[in-house]
Amino acid sequence: MTNVTDLFMQIVQIDSVSGEEKDMSNHLVDFFTQVCECKPVKDTYNNVFIQSNGEGEPLLLCAHMDTVEPGRGIVPILKDGTITSSGDTILAADNKAAIAAIMSAVQYMHQHPEQSWRPLDILFTTWEEDSCRGVIGFDRSKIRANIGYIFDGTGEIGDIISASPCYGIFTVLIRGRSAHTENAHEAVPALPTLMEIIHKIEELKSEKVLINIGEIRGGTAKNTIIGKFKIMGEIRSMYSDLFEQTLQKMRGILSKKYDCQLEWEVVQENSGYIFSDTEIEPIKKVLEKLLNRKVSIHQSFGVSDANVLNQDPQKLKVFNLGDGSREVHTTRESTTVENLETMKDLILKLAKNQEENNV
Repeated sequence: MTNVTDLFMQIVQIDSVSGEEKDMSNHLVDFFTQVCECKPVKDTYNNVFIQSNGEGEPLLLCAHMDTVEPGRGIVPILKDGTITSSGDTILAADNKAAIAAIMSAVQYMHQHPEQSWRPLDILFTTWEEDSCRGVIGFDRSKIRANIGYIFDGTGEIGDIISASPCYGIFTVLIRGRSAHTENAHEAVPALPTLMEIIHKIEELKSEKVLINIGEIRGGTAKNTIIGKFKIMGEIRSMYSDLFEQTLQKMRGILSKKYDCQLEWEVVQENSGYIFSDTEIEPIKKVLEKLLNRKVSIHQSFGVSDANVLNQDPQKLKVFNLGDGSREVHTTRESTTVENLETMKDLILKLAKNQEENNV
């Protein structure tokens, strides 16, 4: 049996930046077919879905295959129980630590059929780092479980993210007319319109609504009056009513007349979720018993596949748990052998067909 650390060290070396997950998808299909004798199904998004038989209530386990940049040619380094990259790339513990833990756990379950295991729905998604497009495209009616876990959050293994925001994006193309500075009278400068729009967008921010302009593109030379800008950004809020109001206000700002022409789009990509104390407490109780320690509960302004999977909580509740990794999305990202082993062991305990594990 391949241990979870070796699995992790192997799969982080398979390039799978968002939109280029095919090799990783094929690797998972081969592993679960050949090693675990499962029957994986791959859809047109390269999502991989696996279902196992068992006894008791079905359980969903989900992780995403894709990584952010710089995520090509990752060289993992293990030293004194800590795993890092060589320093030129991310490590991809987000989210391949969870993938390795699931792989190792299912391999153990396959080798120990004498133990009573719950039926599993296992979903490995694509494009999570880019608008969760993989899970949005997945046929979620195939999922049997009404409860699931994703290890894709900040914090220690098993820490619970109780809320995640509604998420939207906006793109604005400002079209004026450029000209050489000696012919300034021929220009329709885009900069004043850009500044006016940014000012109005900034006024929409509040403690409960996060708005970020992440990209501004424009200009070709220092002696040319800029005639075109493109800005791209995001809107996040835990409060669906405020989120909707902000989207409408944003659309209103961009619909007004300016010196330059605008082409724009404001789109909601994911809904948010907020679990009540009543919903969280049974999960917390189970996790603390299985981990033999206290777990923390916190909200996160990050978005994950859980946002999509929680759209109908009457049918399916998915809890995003901490994965123990550090400084994700940077070249300083790290995890530990202990984290990987703890995650694998927790998955096995959750997969056991024992009444106290069912929520």
